[in-house]
Amino acid sequence: MSVKSEALSQLNIAVDVLNENNFSSLEIIEKDYHYESTIQYGTDKFKLLFYFGKKGVKKVIQGNSSLPAYKEIEELISGEMKLGLASGVSGKDIGGVSGGRAGTLSGGNPLPPVFVEPESYIGTDESGKGDFFGPLVSAAFYVDSLKSQARLRLLGVKDSKMLSDKQIRGIAVYLRTEFEGCYNIISINPARYNEMYPKIMNINKILNWQHSKAIEGLLEVTKCKTVITDKFSKRELNISLKSDNSDIDFIMLTKAERFVGVAAASILARDTFNLWFEREAREGRKLPKGNAAIVEEAANKIIDDLGKDALNNFVKLHFKTTLKLK
Repeated sequence: MSVKSEALSQLNIAVDVLNENNFSSLEIIEKDYHYESTIQYGTDKFKLLFYFGKKGVKKVIQGNSSLPAYKEIEELISGEMKLGLASGVSGKDIGGVSGGRAGTLSGGNPLPPVFVEPESYIGTDESGKGDFFGPLVSAAFYVDSLKSQARLRLLGVKDSKMLSDKQIRGIAVYLRTEFEGCYNIISINPARYNEMYPKIMNINKILNWQHSKAIEGLLEVTKCKTVITDKFSKRELNISLKSDNSDIDFIMLTKAERFVGVAAASILARDTFNLWFEREAREGRKLPKGNAAIVEEAANKIIDDLGKDALNNFVKLHFKTTLKLK
């Protein structure tokens, strides 16, 4: 991966982490020497700038460093990526990094510094966690051989954050047809999600259940003994497998989408998420993704057209955004 692609990938990860923690973000913009995104928390605004150069990726936070939200951005990004903090000129320079944490096995044993992609494993990922509108989707994908890995790469499979929606759709069509029986997708629509959340009060616990269901669906038809998932939070994702699957090695890694099975899962999860929005668009509702200020306008229009109770079918009601609506 080039330094430029690495900068984009790392900024996407940082933005996802912040969105998952009730910050909102604008789209990522490419400049001559860096990628940037505006981050907002209430009335506080900041910028994340990820520079790409000969010395690698350099990360800078711009904004009022005395604000609590600034400190939280520092903590979330450094906690997720394990970056060393150092002072900068135009903001807070978070230093360069060349890869994610090693991760741990299900038994708590540390992985070796260089973790080689297994020949066969189940990869998992999710989509929609930081989005106000739309479902929460988790997908599991079974890679059965090096031949399958080569075919997936030939199809263009990589982290869905580095692909356009059009590219995701095209690759997903091939995945769904060529690899039938090798994937399992669990999608929770907004109404069902809003029914579950008050009982659980934690989105990561919902993801625990959702990832578990996706994985177990594949374990029932494969003899796979390794599962790799992306570490999306400082909290551990504790997959609850059935007792007869207690010998599975569950591996959690930062930036796990570098493994093609996890990347394939990320594409299928994102494609399923996108299809929900396409169906709404066909009904005359073009709804925004993410959790930036634009979602408030779209949600208020639903209230005007269908009434406040109708929001239950479109948004994740526990988001702070709901409190800002009419």
